[in-house]
Amino acid sequence: MGHRDDLEQLIYMVVEEEIDGTMGLVIAKWPTGGHGAPRFSDEGEFELAIEREELQRQVEDRRVPDAEEIPSEVVHDLRSRRISVGDVFAVKPSRGVDFPDDPEVLNSGAWMEEVLDITAEAREAAKVKMYEALTPPLGSDLEKHLIAESKETSQAEEPAR
Repeated sequence: MGHRDDLEQLIYMVVEEEIDGTMGLVIAKWPTGGHGAPRFSDEGEFELAIEREELQRQVEDRRVPDAEEIPSEVVHDLRSRRISVGDVFAVKPSRGVDFPDDPEVLNSGAWMEEVLDITAEAREAAKVKMYEALTPPLGSDLEKHLIAESKETSQAEEPAR
């Protein structure tokens, strides 16, 4: 898919809901960083409803596994994994397509050139942000004490030379 410099050209697509075989997607410009938390632009975000089978077919045709040397049977499994609510994808749009307004183009999947399944990474990032929000900051005295204790423990564990 390219390098980090290409991120702003990607589209962030998350499966938000499923109702009677129709998947509700939220599609947005790629978020910018900010102390590890993604920041989404208020402009350009939209929702799309697409039949599960059509979305599955479009993603399978274009899904790119995020690893260099994967056995072919694993690549097949990754490409054909059933799409679920909460799945997140980085989508490289086809050239000349910039968030199309035409529902037929959107529903056909013709705007997706490549799709990278980033569900595991997105879920891990969400967990980290949740733990950060739930964990109170350490007081400076406790922080110093824990650092000193950690250094003492690691020095005690080092073999004598």
